[in-house]
Amino acid sequence: MKLLLIGNCQIVAISKVIEDAYSHEIILNKIIIHKTNPSLVEQYAEELSQSDLIISQLIKNKNYPSVLSSDYIKNCHPQKCIFIPNSYFRGYNPDLIYLKYEGLRLVDTPLHDYHSNIIYKGWKKSLSEKETLNLLNDSTTWEKLYKTVASQSFEELKSREVSCDIKISEFLEKNMSHSVLFHTFNHPSNKLLAEIAAQLIQMIEIKTGVIAKNKYKALDRFSVGHEALGKIRTPVHPYVKNQLKLNIPITQNNDLIYRIGKKGEPENLSAKVLVKRFYSYYKTAIN
Repeated sequence: MKLLLIGNCQIVAISKVIEDAYSHEIILNKIIIHKTNPSLVEQYAEELSQSDLIISQLIKNKNYPSVLSSDYIKNCHPQKCIFIPNSYFRGYNPDLIYLKYEGLRLVDTPLHDYHSNIIYKGWKKSLSEKETLNLLNDSTTWEKLYKTVASQSFEELKSREVSCDIKISEFLEKNMSHSVLFHTFNHPSNKLLAEIAAQLIQMIEIKTGVIAKNKYKALDRFSVGHEALGKIRTPVHPYVKNQLKLNIPITQNNDLIYRIGKKGEPENLSAKVLVKRFYSYYKTAIN
């Protein structure tokens, strides 16, 4: 059985579980959507045709090859496709953003490709590092900026998954207060990835009749300490903890600690160090 998975880094993590669950019973190929090449449209179309089952995130971005859009797949391969949501939720880290300058996204930041909205605006307003740090730590500032972010993001997720076969909003709603289910807004935790993978395996079994003999052992991959998408982890701000009624401890001394793991051993950064690094980064990247 040939399976084709299409999507972002979340697909990569989930694909490893699918491979383990089915062992040698499947041939699994992946198309990582942000690495696609428009000149390979015919190759992508051939992969779609030759696959017994297509598992894809919802893809509507016109910058990607048209044959990989969800509408194209639904129209041309209606009987052999499963759609899963792009797991995206800003409730845990509403201060995190992507940032463009002169039309280009600013990457290789102190937080990989992410930025802190508060730090960036503090720098842009020529606030001192100390002033910006105070704003970053201040719950009143967070309430003013982010009071409705979690509820809006959750409703957007529910709206997106209406056209998906796999749904995660109910799981998120039931579990969001018991553990942190997103390291960043688009990097779900192992616990959420395991839920998606479990639903997906069940649907593959229903659609194909092929039983995943090793599914429970495969799902154990997400129960180990290593977080598949946890290289960058933003701390839970006290405001967010209270807003989501999170039953987890506040960081010692109430300091915000950012975990960075781009290369080599992970590095833990205090908010004070992060502000300093971002100020230095913007001085070089924008000035």
